[in-house]
Amino acid sequence: MSAPQIVPGTGLNWDATSTDYARHRPGYPDSFFELVFQLGIGRAGQRILDLGAGTGALALQFARQGAQVVALDASEGQLETLAEKAARERLELETLHARAEDTGLEGSSFDAVTASMCWGYFDPAAS
Repeated sequence: MSAPQIVPGTGLNWDATSTDYARHRPGYPDSFFELVFQLGIGRAGQRILDLGAGTGALALQFARQGAQVVALDASEGQLETLAEKAARERLELETLHARAEDTGLEGSSFDAVTASMCWGYFDPAAS
């Protein structure tokens, strides 16, 4: 398994390890998605922005549930792997290569914004 690379000024670069990451990283249990669904997140027709989407731990399940998902990540490799997984399952979702601090998206265009195990990579000075 390739290790993520540190790129000065940009944090970690997950591109080289994306395939391994997708294969070996455990996802969330069904009970997690049942809970967030009860909280009103992940419902069919909802528009969800998943920041730091990686290989799709949240985005794929939300798409399976019928949500309109925009999966955003700073790693092109992670997004490519996510898109391949979505295509295999015939899921529709949009991928966007950008940093969470500078999405270029309208602030009120989503019903929910999610982020999975990525807060440590965000730039607190930019938020």
